[in-house]
Formats: sequence, C-alpha cells, structure tokens
Amino acid sequence: MNYRVIGRLGRLLLVVSSVAAFGLLGSGTAVAHDSLVSSSPAADQSLSAGPAEVTLTFNDAVQNLQPLITVTSANGDHWEGAPVSVLNNTVSVPVNPLGPAGQYTVSYRVISADGHPVEGTVAFSVATAGTGSPNPAVAGPAAPSDAIPAWVWIVGAGLVLVGVVIGGTIGTRRRTDD
Repeated sequence: MNYRVIGRLGRLLLVVSSVAAFGLLGSGTAVAHDSLVSSSPAADQSLSAGPAEVTLTFNDAVQNLQPLITVTSANGDHWEGAPVSVLNNTVSVPVNPLGPAGQYTVSYRVISADGHPVEGTVAFSVATAGTGSPNPAVAGPAAPSDAIPAWVWIVGAGLVLVGVVIGGTIGTRRRTDD
C-alpha cells in the first residue's frame, strides 16, 4: 500500500473538512427574501371604527408554520382573535372589537416559502372608541433567537475532530514507516 497517496488524501481530507467547518462557523442569519407588499388596514391608515380582520399580503407564499399576528393598542393590550389563517401569500386574523380610540400596531412573524422568518409591524389608528375589552394577559413563548443553531456547531466540531484524527493517524503512520 502506498503511504504517500494515503498521506496526500488525508491532508486533502483535513483541508476540506477544515474549510467546511470554518464555513459553517462563519454562517450567520440569512436575510429574509420575502416581504410584506400590502395590508388591510393599510400602514398609517386612519379608520373611523376598528377592523373586523387584519390581512397581510406577501410577495410570495407563506408557510403555515405557527404564524403569529398580534394587534396591540398603545398601552400594550392585545386585541387579536384566533385562529390565524394562511392561504398562499395571504395571512389574516380576526380582530376583537377594539377599545380606546388611538394608535394600534399589527406585529407579525411568518415563515416565507424559502424558510426564512419574515417579521415586521404595521400601524393604523382608530378615530372612534369601541366597546371591546382587551384579551386577558397571557404569558407568551420566549422570543425567537437569531443565534446560530446548536446543530451547526456540533457538525462543525465533528468535522474538525474527524480531520484532526485522520491527519494525526496518517502523520503517525508516515513517521513509523520511514
């Protein structure tokens, strides 16, 4: 068996695995490719009464993976109903009867067709107070993290370890065979 060929292959494997590992370590959060193209109510629209539904339209299809839409008043009270509905590139949620007149904010977080999270806000105002009551306060889930997932670190570390072991084994064999 030719140990020179094995040594070269081992070094090549070490270089390839190191490059792959460093490539994984350097990968950050991808930029979302989809975007909101319209909303009802429209951004900064002034309404005479609260809407019965909020509808968001995106430039591409949205995955039906736990989309989140909230409607909050200036003091942080929630007014959205349930369930959130997804149909192709349109996401909607019913809105409970609103309370005080003033500014309301629609916040959304959806997963686009390419798997990237898309989030943002749309503000509108209501001129006439409604008779509704806000949703009861509920502790929500933790905010999503933009950190690199743990599996990326594990795979990267595994590749580096494999490269080091192969490089060390081939280097030891070469010294003992010379």
